[in-house]
Amino acid sequence: MVDTVRRWIMPHWIFTHIASGEKRDQVTAARLKRMGVTAGFPDLMFIGPCGQMCWIELKARAGRLGDAQAAVAAHLVAAGHGYLCSDDYRDVIETLKAWGVLRAGISVQ
Repeated sequence: MVDTVRRWIMPHWIFTHIASGEKRDQVTAARLKRMGVTAGFPDLMFIGPCGQMCWIELKARAGRLGDAQAAVAAHLVAAGHGYLCSDDYRDVIETLKAWGVLRAGISVQ
């Protein structure tokens, strides 16, 4: 999915992966928490040229949001940001196109 985004992202949009979900040892986890890593943030953040922000939470098949993830999702939606939680490649790509993040010419097979 990220390879597709890199190829088709609109000019002046940027994105990053919020790498906070993998398993860590306790020392590293504590250090990252002190540095400000907060539970529940979505996997991908997109920032547009006029300050737009969109967020994608990627799930494995039948994956569900945890409590912290649901709370962050509710906040982002209430703040007016684009937000999607999905386990479906096509859904993610079509949503990013609808938000104007990806060029419309991309065809999802």
